[in-house]
Amino acid sequence: MGGLRGEYTNREIINSDVSTNYSLQRFDLFPTLHLSYSIKETNELMASYSRRINRPRGGDLDPVPSYRNRYSIRIGNPELEPEYTNSYELGYMKRFGESYFSFETFRRVTDNKISRIETLGEDGIYYQTVDNFNKDYSTGVEAMGNMSFTKWLLVNASVTVFKYRLTGEINDESIDRESTNWSSRMNTTFKFSSNSRMQIMGNYRAPSISAQGESKAMFFTNISYRHDLL
Repeated sequence: MGGLRGEYTNREIINSDVSTNYSLQRFDLFPTLHLSYSIKETNELMASYSRRINRPRGGDLDPVPSYRNRYSIRIGNPELEPEYTNSYELGYMKRFGESYFSFETFRRVTDNKISRIETLGEDGIYYQTVDNFNKDYSTGVEAMGNMSFTKWLLVNASVTVFKYRLTGEINDESIDRESTNWSSRMNTTFKFSSNSRMQIMGNYRAPSISAQGESKAMFFTNISYRHDLL
């Protein structure tokens, strides 16, 4: 399967509190290619390429200062550009009836990386904003299983391990950094009847680097119940 999407962006930011108007006009192409090869119906080899876009949010573009507290001011960047990711993936899938196991390797390169930065002013106040940096790179593997043990128990779990590298400059100083990251996720569904089910989900993300520091590990979980009345 192959595809090609064209997108024209015409963005203009007008603010009554700022004398300068900011505009962005560009045309982008987003190709996709997906290849698969089946072996005896239960094994499948897959390869894919895609180009993706991540646009700035409205708050990241707003140039009007936002006072978080007396020591911290957030200012958007109206000249912020979208970031673009080229993603390459190669995977294998094995099916077991209604269940499957997959293993995938990937390489993702992001240009115009959008990152948050913080600067300490001479007035002792921290100024927070966002800017485009050079690139970031993610290279790693992911293992995922979707196992239907019985008619009433379904477990979907995955583990991802990758090498992460960030490149660019802040105030003419290099921020080239790298780390080994990993994350895991598990989603368990209990089917009590055809119209009643409960779901338990857990997600863990290991520590990682950022443009000016590190993010600590994070774990969250939730439980939900669904009952269809009609």
